[in-house]
Amino acid sequence: MPPASLHMSLPKSLLLVFLSALSVLFAVGIHADAESPDGQLSDTTRTLQFNRDIRPLLSDRCFQCHGPDEKKRESGLRFDIAESATQDMGGYQAIKPGDAEASELVARITADDPDTKMPPPESGKSLNANEIEILKRWIDQGAPFEEHWSFAPIVKPTIPQAPHGEWAINEIDHFISRALKQHSLDPSPAADRATLIKRLSLDLTGLLPTPGDVDAFVNDSDPDAYERLVDRLLSSQHFGERFARHWLDLARYADSNGYANDGVRSIWPYRDWVIKSLNADMPFDQFTLEQLAGDLMPDPTIDQLVATGFHRNTPHQTEGGSDPEQYRVERTKNRTDTTGAVWFGLTVGCAQCHTHKFDPLTHSEYYQLYAFFNDADERTISVTPPEPSEESKQVAAELAQIQVLIDAEKSKQATQESDSTQTADSGQWQDLELVHFESTGGSTLTQLEDGSILAGGANPSIDTYVIRAKLSQPARYIQLETLTHPSLPGKGPGRAGNGNFVLADLQFSVDGNRVAIGRAFADHEQAGHPIENSYNGNTTDGWAINVSGGSIHHDRHAYFEFEQPVVGEMEIRLRTYDQGNGYNIGRMKWSQGSDPTLFPEPDSELARLQAKQEKLQKRQKALQDAVPKTLVMAGRSKPRHSYIQLRGDFLDPGADVQPAPPSVLHPWTAPEERPANRLDLAHWINDRANPLTARVQVNRMWQHMFGMGLVETENDFGYQGSLPSHPELLDYLATELMDGGWRLKRIYKLIAMSATYRQSSHYRADALAVDPKNALLSHQRRYRVEAEIVRDLALCASGKWSPTIGGPSVFPPIPPGVIGTSSANHTWPESKGEDRYRRGLYTTIYRANVYPMLVTFDGPDRDNACTRRSRSNTPLQAMTMANDASLMELCASMAERIRKQTDDFASRVELAFKLALCRPPTKEESRRVAEFYTERVSYYESHPDDAKALIGQQDSNTVDAAAWAATARVLLNLDEFITRE
Repeated sequence: MPPASLHMSLPKSLLLVFLSALSVLFAVGIHADAESPDGQLSDTTRTLQFNRDIRPLLSDRCFQCHGPDEKKRESGLRFDIAESATQDMGGYQAIKPGDAEASELVARITADDPDTKMPPPESGKSLNANEIEILKRWIDQGAPFEEHWSFAPIVKPTIPQAPHGEWAINEIDHFISRALKQHSLDPSPAADRATLIKRLSLDLTGLLPTPGDVDAFVNDSDPDAYERLVDRLLSSQHFGERFARHWLDLARYADSNGYANDGVRSIWPYRDWVIKSLNADMPFDQFTLEQLAGDLMPDPTIDQLVATGFHRNTPHQTEGGSDPEQYRVERTKNRTDTTGAVWFGLTVGCAQCHTHKFDPLTHSEYYQLYAFFNDADERTISVTPPEPSEESKQVAAELAQIQVLIDAEKSKQATQESDSTQTADSGQWQDLELVHFESTGGSTLTQLEDGSILAGGANPSIDTYVIRAKLSQPARYIQLETLTHPSLPGKGPGRAGNGNFVLADLQFSVDGNRVAIGRAFADHEQAGHPIENSYNGNTTDGWAINVSGGSIHHDRHAYFEFEQPVVGEMEIRLRTYDQGNGYNIGRMKWSQGSDPTLFPEPDSELARLQAKQEKLQKRQKALQDAVPKTLVMAGRSKPRHSYIQLRGDFLDPGADVQPAPPSVLHPWTAPEERPANRLDLAHWINDRANPLTARVQVNRMWQHMFGMGLVETENDFGYQGSLPSHPELLDYLATELMDGGWRLKRIYKLIAMSATYRQSSHYRADALAVDPKNALLSHQRRYRVEAEIVRDLALCASGKWSPTIGGPSVFPPIPPGVIGTSSANHTWPESKGEDRYRRGLYTTIYRANVYPMLVTFDGPDRDNACTRRSRSNTPLQAMTMANDASLMELCASMAERIRKQTDDFASRVELAFKLALCRPPTKEESRRVAEFYTERVSYYESHPDDAKALIGQQDSNTVDAAAWAATARVLLNLDEFITRE
């Protein structure tokens, strides 16, 4: 914990001095470098370095008008390129190497005339005296430019000598030791063993170690005990869960589409693929290939297709009235920006509308990168096993057999009906005498010569047809014929894309009085969509005719019998089911009759067969629905045209572009025999010559283990980003990653085994004065765990944690009223049994209705790649820990666990501390817990209803159970509980 003095108010004068000192330190930065042993710019004899000392100044103050953006560039002058900055501009040079006084840059930045001074005073970016002196010294030293550090090739550095020789354990420590010595700092001693096992467990699995694990490690005198612990945690199946949490932030994973309606999606198989791949230690280059282009690999496996879900995690607009092409373009830009952030560590999205103002990425290069993802389609696949289950095979065989029997029975019945029709009086069915018909949804209804009505024009997602007819004589039966027509999709008879329709609500009335339908019969019914659905009052379904392949595009008949004959003016209202695809009837004809022989009697054998068929179809559908679905990318047989979008507007096309990565990085050779695709891009990203991929990845891994990367701006390795605190260490780790076959666990172990990682995180006043951000790592960092881990720790302490890995997302308890606060039509069927206690990684993520605890503890928004979560400490977090009902439930479970394990009070106190904090209590802590427990017993003895409310039960031990639940609540509300030391 930081000392109390850090939280005290400072006098205003001292506060200003303190902030001024910090501003100097942050402006200069702390960068371990063999050529700058004191790390200060006050030494006028020290050679300045362009990347470290000059580029940050020029980038912040000058590049906006004199940088890469050709449209904003003034006077044709660039300060990011030596040739431009030092060129002859008609008798003078902006920068004259070796002569600051003769340089126009110096004249401008020191000018008093506001019309001449640069940067212009109104920009608010004027240089101070120290910054001006730095630029002058650099010019006098010859103004040497350097390639930007992150764009330079990765070269494995020589391991330096470690001034703290006995402290250093591996190569990492040599770099850290040298930097500390350069700043007159010493490393911290190793943390105690209880802290180390908790730190390792949180970092490598996101779980608390058990009291038994802690005791075993603390008491293990074997010199290899620590390494064995690291190896055990790296091989744990929960390692993949821990680091999947980090990766899913980059992938913007969620279980819904986003936007206002935020429809539910199934993409959890992608999340499980990430877990499985990380547990298997899949090489990072292969991890990259499969996510960016698994579908383009030779004979891709189901897993490789699932991997492409990485770029299907984008928000997806599905609201009515939205332009599908606009939002397809938005998704493609999201994929482009995400690829830049995740693998390049660059803010490529800044070039969507114009050339990047700071980094060497042009407007056209953005759309060349965009072209890789523009040439892709989106699909949904079933994650089916290689072979169908035995039950699936059996159901399919029975359906095939019963279809043969049904076809034979229908043929027999059709023959009988044909014979009956031929002998019947042709006048027995009389066409209705139509007097009016209309569509309330905007369709155009036209009567044809044969008396039928044809729908055309607009095809709304939901429509109601209103038909009025004169009944010239009493009618007992009404016949509806749905007829094909060349103007309909596939000839109809419906208007949906496949020619189907869904008649959801059919109502008859005569002279304003509703007429009840006694029974109905149809010659063709889709499984689950019988004719009864058209009039049973349930408007969420209806009668449909898609039974099997080729069965739709035929004339179909439905017959309706009234309980009593009717006569007069009849009104018929037909409403279709809103499935969003225009399932309206395309052509129909109505007739009436009164002869009982007109109403076909369904064959009892046919009815029995159809009932059995429907039952089998429902079972087959259930088996199919049980097969997970997921979203994937898919290549296109015909490339999609790509072009520059002027000002980022997809409706304002510029010049055509071909797929290509940014030219500032290593060379790119496009294939000659075909257009370049995502697989080519993925191979280029993985190329050892790429200066960014390995650097960005190891920096991210360092961030996972220390809370902050060697490059603090992990999302910006460009000109505006931070310099690495230890550039040679970064390149050492990058080469180790590549030389080690891109195996991630090898790097995590290297970090975990270092003395740097093992240091105590105790506060150090001497380090704060020199290194306020602890960039030099004179001690370990102490920080709050992420949102999902907060719940995981409570699950661990309570003993309720479910170790099950993978599967559909779950619905843990949620505060009442949360679901329904957005416009999305979400439900939250609270999980039961083991699923109630799954890790936070598996909690359902609705973009428009995020699980409250995830929001409270700084979870990301899931719309864009999150490279590092914010960390806050807010009153709302404290309120959540103290009052959230699901956490209170876990406190009661923790109390039950403690009480079952031992009856001894002191032993219970010690166990409570070990379960929650992974350490035994101090004497003072034991005394205070005893006082609190006694006070709670007294309270609950006089307030038994409160005790029952707290633990949810009442028996002879209710008071004791409630007192221990209250004690557990105190421990889970300590800052130490949710802090990684």
